[in-house]
Amino acid sequence: MSTEIQQHQENKFITYSNHELITDLHTNTALLSQEQKDTVTFAVNKAWINPKFKMKYFQAEEQLTPFHKLRQLMLELRAQEESIEQVEYVVEKLSTECEIVEIKISRATDELEQKEWQLKLVELKKDLSSAKRRVTHQYIERHMYLDLIKEHNDDPENRTVDGQSLMTVFNTPLEDEYEKQYWVVRFAKQAAMDLLSYGNISAGNLSSIVVLPPELQDEIFKIAHHYTAEMKAHQEEIREQMIKQIDAEKKMINMPPEVKKDQNTKIKKITPEDGDLENVYNL
Repeated sequence: MSTEIQQHQENKFITYSNHELITDLHTNTALLSQEQKDTVTFAVNKAWINPKFKMKYFQAEEQLTPFHKLRQLMLELRAQEESIEQVEYVVEKLSTECEIVEIKISRATDELEQKEWQLKLVELKKDLSSAKRRVTHQYIERHMYLDLIKEHNDDPENRTVDGQSLMTVFNTPLEDEYEKQYWVVRFAKQAAMDLLSYGNISAGNLSSIVVLPPELQDEIFKIAHHYTAEMKAHQEEIREQMIKQIDAEKKMINMPPEVKKDQNTKIKKITPEDGDLENVYNL
């Protein structure tokens, strides 16, 4: 097990695990094998949380600039904290309602009334268990956002010009400067995507770009065309490598087994781990 995965499990799932929330199945499982029952039980109790990979690349990295990545993570953290507060309130409310219903059961004057309150208690406990499980998962997600913020802030590249943490930018006039940088990069990326896909910058993106001052327009166009040329060159390089790899594989088809085994070790498969694709798609 990799160190990263081990730390992830130790710091999150184990830290926040609550075995009281692991529930058995209450449905009819007579036609299921033990393996099938175990599968359903696992699906019910699995922490279906927002993956850290998704948080990092499709919430933070999508923001393009270091400051806006941090800004987005902070926004997500705030939303997570507010959600936890709401669910904790629900947990407290349901716990109190359970206590009230238990008192009503003890004071019920007839069997039918007692059964009615018992059914209500079953419903409340089911909702309470669900709310506790949900808030536990949200605590794990909050912890992961905090980890991502720390990783971001610890990176020497994510600093102001004078070397300070980007956290110092919040609530200062510098925020507007970083906002300008973000929109330049964002429009440049959108323009580059248009150039790569259609050969021209779309009317919608042009309409947004020309609103900006001329010097910012020029900066956007320069970045967009530089990125487009770089991307095309890189794609052509990969295409040529793939052609060579396919040709080599085709030649192996009719080779004797002992020769094929020897040749197979000489063909280099291109994978993301090779580093050839690293950072290519980051504007």
